[in-house]
Amino acid sequence: RGDLRNASTFSAIEGLDVKLVTPIEAAMKIGISTELLEYFRIKCPKKGQTRLLKSEVQDGMTVYDEAELLNYQKYLNEPWPHTKGKRPSIPEAIMRDVREECHLCCAVCGDANNGEVAHIVAVAESLNNSPDNLIFLCPNHHTQYDLGFKPKNNVTPETIQAAKLIKRESRIRVLRYEANATKLLHHVCTTLKEILQKLTEGLSGEMVTVYDTEARDLVRSVPDLLKAAEESSRADLPLTSVD
Repeated sequence: RGDLRNASTFSAIEGLDVKLVTPIEAAMKIGISTELLEYFRIKCPKKGQTRLLKSEVQDGMTVYDEAELLNYQKYLNEPWPHTKGKRPSIPEAIMRDVREECHLCCAVCGDANNGEVAHIVAVAESLNNSPDNLIFLCPNHHTQYDLGFKPKNNVTPETIQAAKLIKRESRIRVLRYEANATKLLHHVCTTLKEILQKLTEGLSGEMVTVYDTEARDLVRSVPDLLKAAEESSRADLPLTSVD
């Protein structure tokens, strides 16, 4: 994905400090997958409109401005265009992302049979097909939620909102692990390249042994580095350069 770089990039553009983030960080920022992020970059999800998620390329890598990400998320949550008497259609890319966010199972009970993408705030009221307003439910809980809360069930708006939050936080934690692991492996690769460069500089036999030992120790440390990345992601922490 071209993400084997420092997890955050800061750039001065025309005298302004703009925070640019990698695709993984951008996906974490608005709670979607990197695949859906790329979809928004190349295609507008709203029928008849052309707005795309803006990005730029630095050193061969696609990066995103945090302010643009939040503006695009706001745009997605605004009413979608539709034909009178009809609901605005949900693009398959968004439905697939919502299903995957819930691991293809109902966000309330975990049932994996015949699940359906449902609106958190009714589409008739909101005209909102943003991923923020969608959740994956089994037919039973979808029907109960659409019919409104009744004493015999617990499918309240608060329950659905909580379920959505839990699923999104879980996704972000996985993305954070990927970002942490990517950063660590990038540092490992960079160090190995530096060692390789040293080995081509005509060093003495003793120094070759020293660098060879360092390279082998570094490679052996990868499992421990990945474990550190996982522990940091579970604690909802990004890895710093000091780590």
